[in-house]
Amino acid sequence: MTVETIIVKNWINPITGLILSENEDWVLMHEIPADYALDGYLLINKNYLRSREIESEELQKLRVLKLKKVSTKIPEGFSFSTALDMLKWSESVYGQFQFQEDIEDETYFGKMKSEQEAQFIVDFINSDGTIDTDFDVVFDVNKIHTIAFAADYFNSIRLLMLDEASNA
Repeated sequence: MTVETIIVKNWINPITGLILSENEDWVLMHEIPADYALDGYLLINKNYLRSREIESEELQKLRVLKLKKVSTKIPEGFSFSTALDMLKWSESVYGQFQFQEDIEDETYFGKMKSEQEAQFIVDFINSDGTIDTDFDVVFDVNKIHTIAFAADYFNSIRLLMLDEASNA
């Protein structure tokens, strides 16, 4: 069990989390957005890593997580695969996916609209839970920096989306 802070290339804010697993392409962490609180899961594309750090702050967080007896289990049904397949897995489990590209402050919530080789188009989920089926931005799978799921905000958007669908 380890806690690390990861710096993503060209991003200002570091990402800290409990490392759950990794392969040659991705790191899966249980994110620690502040203090000792765990939130959702985050996959970070290793192609965009600038550095990984374990210093006194991370060791303190690890100590607290051990004292809390935090589980290091990966989410049920998750396995590393292509970015596109992991997005589709998130959508199949949670009804949506979340990802970021190179601009740190731009987060996309969506459902898969279409895919072709290394590109895909999403139906964008707005912050009020409505779905924009005319979004039609083409994304490059290879430019995905992070994929997130099961965080508090992620779950809130999901609930709003489900509520919007039930009221339609």
